[in-house]
Amino acid sequence: MNKEKLIIYGASNYGMKVYLSLQNQYNILFFVDSDTEKQGTVLLDKKICSPKVLSEYKDVNIIIGSSYFEEIFYDLSKMGIKNILKFQDSFCAIPHTEGNSWNDLNENKTINLGEFLKNFEEIKLKTLTFIPGGSGVLDYAFKKL
Repeated sequence: MNKEKLIIYGASNYGMKVYLSLQNQYNILFFVDSDTEKQGTVLLDKKICSPKVLSEYKDVNIIIGSSYFEEIFYDLSKMGIKNILKFQDSFCAIPHTEGNSWNDLNENKTINLGEFLKNFEEIKLKTLTFIPGGSGVLDYAFKKL
């Protein structure tokens, strides 16, 4: 079975976490990092390359494993790269359209959970997953039986 190819942007602890989390599901080609001292070295048996090589891999998904996501997203967008993923223990595709910035794509959508829940007489939860938000507040998702 051919695994989908993936490039990890970020050759740091976060990038290693991405690699260790995804190495069995994807064919991770190499790491990319803007730090010139890391370029040309090896991390977890994968070469660390300059971001300049990404223009040769426009059909390969690039997952950002770095705390500098917004800056990297902006730089990749300027390079014309559209297949950008963000790692968050699970990851999501970030749609790219001309003229959109990360802030435009990251609009906060809020619902009043109390108002939502009062419409149900009884809710039974099969699973409850807690997801730590960037602010340190726990957000949560649930599935109704």
